[in-house]
Amino acid sequence: MSIHLRVVETPAEWHRWGGKKIATGDMWRVPSKDLPDRECWAILLPNGAGVWFTTEEADGVLWEVTGAPPAITVTPSINAEPYWHGNITNGELTP
Repeated sequence: MSIHLRVVETPAEWHRWGGKKIATGDMWRVPSKDLPDRECWAILLPNGAGVWFTTEEADGVLWEVTGAPPAITVTPSINAEPYWHGNITNGELTP
């Protein structure tokens, strides 16, 4: 089953899950984590895997992020073991 990404306002104190309720697939801007040529977006992953950032590195390499939010595609897949391993393709989270 896929989950559509949706842009939401930055949740208050999102890092502690306080303030506004957020749901799997919600995404919001995090300017403090921007890189010189890349905006940072936070995405709440399924199954309690937490928040993933579009400016995170895996083994010293950034994920490739294409498209305009919320219809982004991320390669390679995101492996948030043991909670979730899946893809973000054209704005959809899929296992």
